[in-house]
Parts: sequence; C-alpha cells; structure tokens
Amino acid sequence: MISAISLRPGSVSPLASAPVAVPESAEKPNCSISANIIGQDDYQTLTSHIAASEDQSHPLAGQSTIQFTELPVEIHEVILDQIFGKRASLSNHSAHGQSSAQNWSKALHHPRRKALSDLALTCRMWTGLVQSRIYRHIKIKGTNRELIKCVWWFKRNPHLAPYVCHIEIWMPIWGNRAVRPNDARSNAEQNGTHATEHVVDMQTNHDHNHGDVIFRYHRATGNTSLEEIFWLIQYLFPTARVLTLEGGHCKNAPIVRHSRYREAMNGRNLPVLGQIQTLIMRGAWNLMRQVDDWGNISQALPALSEWHCDWVQPHLCAYLIMMSIFIDTPPTIRHINLGLEEFSNASNRLLSALFRSQSAPPPICTLLGEAIPRFESFTYSGRVCWYLFKKLKEGATEMESGSPLRSLDLSVKTCCHNQKVDGLNHWTQTSYGTRPITSIAFIRDFEAMVVKAIECLSVLPALEYLRIRFINLDSSCPPLNPYFELVNNECTGLWSDDILEALRVNRPSAMFFALTDGTGNEYDDQQMLGALMPQPRPLGIQLNSYSLLADTSSPY
Repeated sequence: MISAISLRPGSVSPLASAPVAVPESAEKPNCSISANIIGQDDYQTLTSHIAASEDQSHPLAGQSTIQFTELPVEIHEVILDQIFGKRASLSNHSAHGQSSAQNWSKALHHPRRKALSDLALTCRMWTGLVQSRIYRHIKIKGTNRELIKCVWWFKRNPHLAPYVCHIEIWMPIWGNRAVRPNDARSNAEQNGTHATEHVVDMQTNHDHNHGDVIFRYHRATGNTSLEEIFWLIQYLFPTARVLTLEGGHCKNAPIVRHSRYREAMNGRNLPVLGQIQTLIMRGAWNLMRQVDDWGNISQALPALSEWHCDWVQPHLCAYLIMMSIFIDTPPTIRHINLGLEEFSNASNRLLSALFRSQSAPPPICTLLGEAIPRFESFTYSGRVCWYLFKKLKEGATEMESGSPLRSLDLSVKTCCHNQKVDGLNHWTQTSYGTRPITSIAFIRDFEAMVVKAIECLSVLPALEYLRIRFINLDSSCPPLNPYFELVNNECTGLWSDDILEALRVNRPSAMFFALTDGTGNEYDDQQMLGALMPQPRPLGIQLNSYSLLADTSSPY
C-alpha cells in the first residue's frame, strides 16, 4: 500500500554513505565452489559487519518518521498533477493568444479519468483531491433524460457537487438511425404494432451518402431548453464558474429553445447564474439567431467577464447580431474570443454575394475599433481591415485612464483595399471574397493593416501581445501566409520599410527578431521556385518576396 511507505532520513542519503562489507572471497575470481562456503567464524564476522552498517544507515530509535499521509498537501497536489495534468486557475484569463478555455480543456480532460478514479481509495487525503479533479469539469448531454440522470446522481452524492467548476452542455442534433420501411413493417408485424408508430414522434429525416448506401437519421428529440439548463446549474452547482454551450451545426439545424414551453419567452427571464464568469458558445447560430436571444442570455449572467463565441458557418445574420451586441456590450466583459468565419474558402461565394447586395451591412470594423479599447484581451477571426485600427486609436486616445488592452489577436479572413472609403460603402470592397497570397493588392492591404496596428502602439502602453495573421488552407505556399506578431517587444513576420519606420516612431524598444526575405537560399542563375519556398514558417518575410508568387493575370 502507498500509505505504508515511510520516508526516513537514511533513505535519502547518498549511496556512498551506506558502506557495504564485501567478503574477501568475492575478490578472488579463480576460487572453487567449495572455497566459497563460509565457515562459522567468517559468518559471525560478516554478520557483525552488516549489523554495524545497518546501524549507520537507520535513524535512531527515538527519532520520528514521516508517513506518506503526513506530507504537506502541496506535495500531494504535485503528485496528482503529474497524473491528471496541471489544473488551470479560475482567474486565468486570456493572455498571449491562449484563452482560459483552452487551458481548461487541456487540464481537465484525461482519457483514463474513470480508471484513475480508483486513486481516491489510496488514502483519506487523496479522496477529496482526486474527486475534485474528476468532477472539476463535467460534460452533460442536453436532453431531458440526461438532465434527470444528472439530478439523480448529484442528489445521491451531494458531496461531489461543490467540486464542479466547469459545466459543458452539448445539444444533440441527430437521433437514432431510421429504420428502413421494409424492416419497420416486418418489425411491426412481429410486435403487433403499426410501422408508423415507430417514427410518429420523429422529425424530418436527413440523408447521408456513404458510397452506394444511404443512411437515414432522425432528428434528435427530447432536447432540453436553456431555461432548464440554467435552472439545473442554479440548483445543483453553486460553485460553477465556467459554462460551455455546444449548439451543434448542420444544414437547417433547429434552434435551441430558450424556454421549456413552445411559445416565446413572453417576458420570462432565464434563471440568474451570478457565479458564472466564463461563457463558451459553440455553434452560436443554433443558440441565438437574433439580438433578443443574446439579451436573454446576458441578463442571466451578471458576473460574465469572459465570452467565447464561435459561428461554425458564416452567416450574414451573425455579422448583424454581433454588430448590434458591440454597440452595447455588457460592461463586465473584459475578454472576448469571437470567431465569425472559419479558415476554409467554401463560404466565399455566399458572403461575397451577400456583401454585393444593396442591403450591405454597416462596417463591423468601426464597431470593433470602438469597442476593443475597453477590453483586456480580444481575439477575432473574420473580415477586417485597417479601418479597425484607425477607430481603435481614436477610441484609446479619448480614454482618460488609458486602455487596459494587453492582448490582441486577429485572424484575417479577408481585408479591404487600402484605399480610403466612407463607412457606408465599407464592405463593397470585399465583394471578391478571399484573395490568395498571389495577389499583390492583397499583400499591400495586409501591409497597410499592419502599419495602422503599429501606429496604435503609442496609445496602447499595456499591449504586450499583438498578432495579425492570414490563414488560407488552400494556399500555394502555406508557410508564406502573411503574419505579424509582437511578443514582449520582439517582432516576427512581415516587414517592409513602412513597417520598420512605424515601429521606430511608435515603439522604439520593439525590434524584429530577423530581417530575412522569407525564402530559401538563392541559387546562382537557376530560378527554382520550389527550392526557394521555405518549409517552416519564416521568422521574417520581406514584402517584396511575394513578387515570386505574384499572379500577373489577376487584376486584384
């Protein structure tokens, strides 16, 4: 048993301090087998020798020993951290591009958590330490049946509820596999029922092509509502600090009901969760499709300080909803991680057609630029341009106490031209969708955005981390996707004369790690484009290096 292990002072002494007597016969390699037999006199001499050495290595009889259970709790915490993984602090907010939600997912998920639960039986001290790690992050299926099971389990084990700090609810979209009509008819005849009764309560089926076989699945039924989820957290988990809502995503997915009844909320508010500080929304299109939906959620979370919102597929309504939210953002929110578009190019045609329409939305760059100075960290992926940093600098300059912004991370889906445009026609210049790195005009647009971002450093003294990157999975040379990164006054990525001059004026203490061209070694007179392309991402990329990839046939 682990509890029976004792740590004695003699056990941690070096090996040299424990002399071992070696008989002289052991030093004679050519002795016979009969010569190795120890006589009575030799046995007594050897026994006294070993007893003397044991007396030197063992502690005195009056000296107390330290049992395993008597070790400081910090040592037990370190031991369990090696097994379960290091736990993230509840107050560990986003910093340097890493959000607290990422820290939670790494620290609280273990592939053998159920097998490791037996460690709680090691000793009394480990019971609470192990259970707190297992139940620190729980994941519940968002159905009425699973919520009832959750209530039943924690009512039987009320001592486990205070350990729950992170609750993750995922809403299923697909239900059971649909039965073929012939199979359903035969099963119904055997059971003495009608075939239609098997699917009477199911919704519309959906087909998935898998080779020559077509699989049909029912829509999920019995999903719970946000009102019931919030009531469960309020009733069972008063110590929870992080809430994750997984709305799922698929074509024509149903929205998650906010009320337990079919009709609208009609003035009904969600149960208030005053202890929740971090909200993570995945598949936000199924959780909120209008501004009022966000109003119901935000009113129920008065202490919300960190918000993660990911839209799996780009929607015009997503931009409209987020722009309405940024007009009046709750003042308690200090950290935002917003993803409006993924990195794939499958959605370019959809949004390009939307932004060409006469009802083009107002510029989100303006609203983001006005809101970002109030946050401590901001992470964004979507459409953006240099106009954001222009408004950001104006907003930070007007703040008397200065902006608290410490981290800014932008993943650019596409950016506007570097021409001066008014606010009403701001989006019209992105109507061509994502342009590749073979477009010199796009590289110039990206450079203009980096220059404007560097000009904001003079009014953002607390900013320690700045990253602007363009990610294109279909790029002809992924390592040369343009990026700019500033970490503790050390810069990497795209550089040009304008970028270096803006950096010298607005933050003289910042310097580039390497001013390289970003390509491989040049070969005498051989222009081998494949050999010039780097394998890892270069630390420095000169703007003129993109002329090697330029597509002269493209007007953009």
